Amino acid sequence: MVLLAVFAILFLFLALGFFLGELLGSMALGFVLVVGMYLLLFGITMFFKRKITSKVMNEIITAMMSKDEKDNEETTDPAGHVDGGTAPGA
Repeated sequence: MVLLAVFAILFLFLALGFFLGELLGSMALGFVLVVGMYLLLFGITMFFKRKITSKVMNEIITAMMSKDEKDNEETTDPAGHVDGGTAPGA
């Protein structure tokens, strides 16, 4: 899915380069503006790198913990007994 999204964005920026080139009368200028947008996006990403990394890590950890809690709830019956143990009196 990520690869598909990357290609979609790539083609959108390619189309934007052609559109701006037609609009400005210079294909080179249109693509220079698109490269400028890429560089601006890259700069913003680098500036907020720590904040982005921290946010992504927190989301991953939260998702993993909620999955573990959900798995634990599924293996415990309402009386609090864990499935998979030996039956009493066996």
